[in-house]
Amino acid sequence: MRYFSIIGYRSIFYFLVFLIVSHNVINTGIFINLTYLLSLLVFLYSDKKFDLSFPIIIFFIGVYQDILIGNSLGYSSSIFLFFIFLKELVKYFGLYDIKYTPFFTFVVGSFSIFLFNYIYLTVNYQTSLNIFYEITPILITIILFQPVNFFMKQIEKIYE
Repeated sequence: MRYFSIIGYRSIFYFLVFLIVSHNVINTGIFINLTYLLSLLVFLYSDKKFDLSFPIIIFFIGVYQDILIGNSLGYSSSIFLFFIFLKELVKYFGLYDIKYTPFFTFVVGSFSIFLFNYIYLTVNYQTSLNIFYEITPILITIILFQPVNFFMKQIEKIYE
């Protein structure tokens, strides 16, 4: 049953993502990285019919986030598009509906992003990074996977 006919599930999703990106300017905590949280939302976003507008809009939202927080252009967009690619790859092989496959896919994707970032920073800048500070936001995002998944499914049921 749809309560608001004008506002759809996708509109609420884009508004929530835009709000989180805009809040990313003030949030500078070491325990919650909003880029990883947004990648979780992008990964869990359920679209029955995949169209090309979703990755394009997510790409521009990532560029907007990079401009706001001062990252190199394309950093956030590539992370978001990586998780869209992982989700579509798992859907292509028909594994997305298996109970724990989305969770483990997100965990593997998150740790691969962490590994790429860690190797890039240590090789290019010859710095020794504290792994605790680098991996904590990823672990918190992984812990938030099930609650966010539950709430997104509830919102999706409301707007079907």
